[in-house]
Amino acid sequence: MKNFFLFTCICSLLFSSAFAQNECDGLVDRVEEMNRQINEKTNEIQQLNASIAYYKNTLKIINSKKETECNDVLFKINKVTGNSNSGEVKIEGVVINTKLERSLQGSFSEVFDPQGNVSTSYKIEVGNQKRLAALYKDVPVKFSAVIEQYDLDAPIINLLKMKFYSSVGYKKDDLIVVFRNLEVDWR
Repeated sequence: MKNFFLFTCICSLLFSSAFAQNECDGLVDRVEEMNRQINEKTNEIQQLNASIAYYKNTLKIINSKKETECNDVLFKINKVTGNSNSGEVKIEGVVINTKLERSLQGSFSEVFDPQGNVSTSYKIEVGNQKRLAALYKDVPVKFSAVIEQYDLDAPIINLLKMKFYSSVGYKKDDLIVVFRNLEVDWR
């Protein structure tokens, strides 16, 4: 009787461990599948976070506080950054055409500091180019102007005047825009 009981215990241990081994293999497969799914979802989340950052930056650019309009073209200033080593000031913004397609080319920019000094520059780019052949309706395009020598002690630009050559079809339609009290972020 004791031998039979001992034999039964050993058999039950062997069978249960064999079944447990089969169940462990199934669990290992499930864990590997779940880890693969987690990696896929992590990659998707990273891609979505990159998209969110891109759209946040786009909204920040489009929703500027400093803006002016001239002949159905809206100009928005996003950033005024000064280089404290060289005295160079870079003005960045967006231009949005609200009506007919037109060409656009920067002519000049003038800045007036708080003491009345004037600096003129001819370094204006629209869409990272000197001239943009087609400024389409409701499509934001970056523009920038560089002022090479500006007073390092001036925390603001009292007045920024920019002239752009523009034409709608064969008709010339030059634009002059003015911004006041732009804070310079010296770095």
